[in-house]
Amino acid sequence: MRRSDRRSLYRLLGGLLQECPSTALLDVLGTGPTLENLAERIGGAIGEGLGRMRADVGGCEGRHPALRQEYVRLFVGPGKKLAPPWESVYRGPERLVMQEPHAQVLRAYAEQKVGFDGFGKRPADHVALEMQFVSTLLARSRAGSRADAALRRFLDEHLLAWLPAFAGDVRRHAKTEFWQGVGETLTALCEAEAARPRA
Repeated sequence: MRRSDRRSLYRLLGGLLQECPSTALLDVLGTGPTLENLAERIGGAIGEGLGRMRADVGGCEGRHPALRQEYVRLFVGPGKKLAPPWESVYRGPERLVMQEPHAQVLRAYAEQKVGFDGFGKRPADHVALEMQFVSTLLARSRAGSRADAALRRFLDEHLLAWLPAFAGDVRRHAKTEFWQGVGETLTALCEAEAARPRA
């Protein structure tokens, strides 16, 4: 997978998971070329997941309320979140937010002098912020660079340590093809990253 496609994928998925997607965004994803082009370029299991997303949202504005409601059901509540979007929940024994992984992620952002839209509105180990961070490091890095080493370390020590479980929860609890496709794409992305050769 090309670095630019990798970066686009992290930005896309991070954006979808950051907040409940607007009707306008879902309309663009359904009628525009973004998902289709990315699926064709990347191919494989990632392309299949993106294709599933595109098929569900494409050409049917009546689907948008159901997709937005499912975002809330999976990631917001009320009640127990079916796919909690924080690293601390998956990596801590008590499944609580704002635990040690949160502090470690904050340090990683500070070391790279990175801040984000929405920073401070949600815990730093939110899946969307971690994916934005990876996208930023991909934009900065070249093979063998300090940013490339930071990227590999962050993937190994953080994102790949919990994202497969999160993706599994999304797949298990999603009722729409779109969000199941998001879960499948996340799973396939984790597998591709884990298989990527270490420098």
